[in-house]
Amino acid sequence: MAIRGTPTLIHYARHPYLPGAEDLLGPAGSPSIRDLVVSPVYEEVRRRARESLEHALGSPAVPRSVSETDDSDPTTAFLAFQYSQLLLSVPSIPPALFRRWCLSIAKSAWGTLVNSTDTSDARFPAGELAFVAGSLGISLEETADGGVRISVPSYIHMAAQIRESPYRLIRQRLDGEGNVLVLRRRAARLLQEAIRLYLLSLPRITLQPAVTKLFEQEEGEFLEELARRTPAGGDTAPGVFNPAFLPPCILEMKAVMERGENLSHFGRFTLAAFLHRLGASTDYMVECYRGAPDFDEEVTRYQLEHITSHDDGKGYTPPECATIVTNGLCFKERDPTRMCLDPELKRPMSYYVRRGKLGRSERAPGATGPVEAGDLPRHDKVD
Repeated sequence: MAIRGTPTLIHYARHPYLPGAEDLLGPAGSPSIRDLVVSPVYEEVRRRARESLEHALGSPAVPRSVSETDDSDPTTAFLAFQYSQLLLSVPSIPPALFRRWCLSIAKSAWGTLVNSTDTSDARFPAGELAFVAGSLGISLEETADGGVRISVPSYIHMAAQIRESPYRLIRQRLDGEGNVLVLRRRAARLLQEAIRLYLLSLPRITLQPAVTKLFEQEEGEFLEELARRTPAGGDTAPGVFNPAFLPPCILEMKAVMERGENLSHFGRFTLAAFLHRLGASTDYMVECYRGAPDFDEEVTRYQLEHITSHDDGKGYTPPECATIVTNGLCFKERDPTRMCLDPELKRPMSYYVRRGKLGRSERAPGATGPVEAGDLPRHDKVD
């Protein structure tokens, strides 16, 4: 059964991260951290917070479904959001998980906003887009014909983080009064970016040593699992990734951006997908993109999170050699080993594995050793 009460309560239950949601707690305010951590009264709060972080770790780019149970208690939803923030503030949790959590919440918000016009279901009340936008200081108005009107400054603020060409301002329809006219689905996608940016701007909580110890005592096993599964943040993944064995095509893609030249969307995707499959960290990949003429670290990290979180963290499969040739990014003539001339070699990953077998005595700066074929996912191994 849907929530009874005002639309504001329903909205805050679905978007507990919004400024103003703290009013749901009433005059009593938030319970103590100790009560949140240990009291049986807040077991449901803790369960929802753990689910939120587990989803961020596994599939942050996939929206979580919102059930009637999730909608039923706005206070519990808000406290679960707070508890998630507290868990993310424990010193042993890598910052990368915070970014994935922000993406996960924003993507799940998109999943609810695209359905906000379903007036046959009381859980999707009219005006949700405008409510979320207004809470974030975004000038957005839902029109009588089912569209959405967004002020040009607000549109630019949100769309700047989206690289797809259909979102460029020059391709939008304007109303002559300084507003962009879009469909609801596009407005939800834009708000997803506004939500993600807002969450990223939230300061991380500094926990007192006694509070950290309390979390380690009560949530120690869960925290260890989060830290273990969060992608590493170093320059390389020890024992797995060795830049010395990269194929000529990947080396040239890196070099193009290091020279400050523009690399095609296909090339950027190929580079990220390939490096991720080898175990390169997000920080290493960001550095590879830093020389791009349009480099924006926040946008780059967001796009890398999208590529690397696909298929429960396996990432997208790197393109085969034939596709790379079609896109004009094959440089087999530069291969000092001449392995690229072998007609049986059909994927850059195969080159990397073979090169690793031939050069096991080679050492690359910042790498602990060459890769073994057994270090690669099964579908990337070669016979």
